[in-house]
Amino acid sequence: MKQSYRLLPLFLTVLMIVGIFAACSPPADKPESSAIESSGSSEEVSEAESAAAEDLKATVEVWTWEPQENQQEIIDDFNEVYPNIKIEFTTVASADMPMKIQTALASDSDLPDVVWCEISNRGKMMALECWEDLTQAPYNLDRSKMLDYQIPLSETPSGKLVGIEVSTPVAGLAYKRDLAKKYLGTDDPEELASMIKTWDDMLEAGKEVLEKSNGEVKLFTHISQPFDIMVGQNQEPFVVDNKLNLKASLGDAFNMAIAMQKAGIVDNIEGYTPADDAAIAGENHIFFGCPTWAPTWRYKVKDPNGSGNWGLMIPPEGGYMNGGTVVAIPAKAEDKEAGFAYVNWCYYTIEGAVSNRDHLDYMSAYKPVYEDEEFYSVVDDFFGGQDVLKTYAQTIIPNTTVPRKVHQYDMEVQEAIKIAEDTIADSNGDITVDQILADITDEVRNKVPELEAE
Repeated sequence: MKQSYRLLPLFLTVLMIVGIFAACSPPADKPESSAIESSGSSEEVSEAESAAAEDLKATVEVWTWEPQENQQEIIDDFNEVYPNIKIEFTTVASADMPMKIQTALASDSDLPDVVWCEISNRGKMMALECWEDLTQAPYNLDRSKMLDYQIPLSETPSGKLVGIEVSTPVAGLAYKRDLAKKYLGTDDPEELASMIKTWDDMLEAGKEVLEKSNGEVKLFTHISQPFDIMVGQNQEPFVVDNKLNLKASLGDAFNMAIAMQKAGIVDNIEGYTPADDAAIAGENHIFFGCPTWAPTWRYKVKDPNGSGNWGLMIPPEGGYMNGGTVVAIPAKAEDKEAGFAYVNWCYYTIEGAVSNRDHLDYMSAYKPVYEDEEFYSVVDDFFGGQDVLKTYAQTIIPNTTVPRKVHQYDMEVQEAIKIAEDTIADSNGDITVDQILADITDEVRNKVPELEAE
C-alpha cells in the first residue's frame, strides 16, 4: 500500500474494507487449477501430509490491521487442509506495530504467532531481529522458490529470511489509451514500451505531448509518480555503515525529476485528494503508477466511465515495487509450528496462491506459480481487453529490479523524500540536486542524529 505512494498504508486500509465485499465474488475467467504440480504429489505422500495436518491443533493469533473478514475465504480454504488450526486476528495499526512488538519484547510479554509487517516500517521491524529464520529447521523454507526481488524486503540485517509477502506489490504504468494514441501515436502497450525504454525517452515524450496539446496534457499528475518509480529501480541503499548514502541512491532520480518539472511535463496535484481523483477520470494526464492492487481498487473505482480506455505497460527501465506486507513469526511465539503452517500454506504454496488469486486478486511471491503462463490470466475489458494479470506475471515481474534491502531508517528517509518532492513541484524545479540532498540530510539527521552525513 502515498500522495505519491507513501499514503499507501492508509489507502490499503480503505482498500481492505472495500475488499470485504469484493471478495464475495471471485473474478471470472480464472483457471480453477494450475498445470503446476505440488511437490510430493503421490497418493502416499498426500495421505501422510493430510494426516499430519489434521493432527496439528492450535489457535494462531495474528497481529494485523487487516480485517479478518477480508481474509476469511482464504482462511476457510486453509482450514480444509488444517481443520484443527483456528485463526484469530488482533487489530494493531501498522504505524503502531514496531512499538507494540518492542514493548512486548522489553516486558517479556506474550507475542502473537504471526505478525504483518508493512513496507514503510518494515526496516524497523526487521532490525529487531526477533523473528524465526524460515529457511532453518523445522521450517526449511526453500528461498530459491521466492521471487528474487522479494528477498531483500524479507530479510533482517543479519541476513535471516523471516517473512513471506502477502501479495507481491510489483508495479507497472497504467495509461489512458485515447491520449496515448492521440499524442504518442499508439495505445499498444508493447509499442509504447519500445518507444519509451529510458527515462530520457520519457522526458522527450513529455515535451512532445506538451507541445502537441498546447500545454493542456501532461504525463503525470505529480513529480512523485515518476520519481518514486526511479527510486524503486535503484538498488543503492539509503544508509551504508551508519552513513547516509543519498547521492548514489537518490541523485540521478532527483536530477531527472527536476528536469521533468522544469519542462512542465508533470502537474502538481497532491495524491489521494479530490483533485487527484478527478485527474484519474479526466483527460489531461496520460500515465499513472499502477501496482497490482490499483486496477481493481483504484482506477476502476475512480474512473467508472473509463472502461476500455485504460492500458498497462512496463515502465521505462523495468518494473518496481510499490508498497507491500510480509508476514513473520516471532521467535517467542507460542504456536510457531501452527503459525508457519498457516503462513506457508497461504503464501508459499500453489494451493494458497490459487485461493489468494481467486478471492482477492492477490499475486504470490512463490516463484513456481509463474512457470504456468496461464496461472494469472484474465482478459479485462476495462483495460481495453488486455490481459492485465498476465502482463504483470509474464512481462513486468520478470523485468522488475531487485530492490534495496530494507533498513531501520527507511521511514525517516522516505518522509524527507516526500518533503523534497513537494519542494520540487512547488518551485517548478527551481532547485538543485545538491540543495535537495542537503535538505534531506538535515531532515533525517534531526530525527536520527547518530547517522553521519555523506
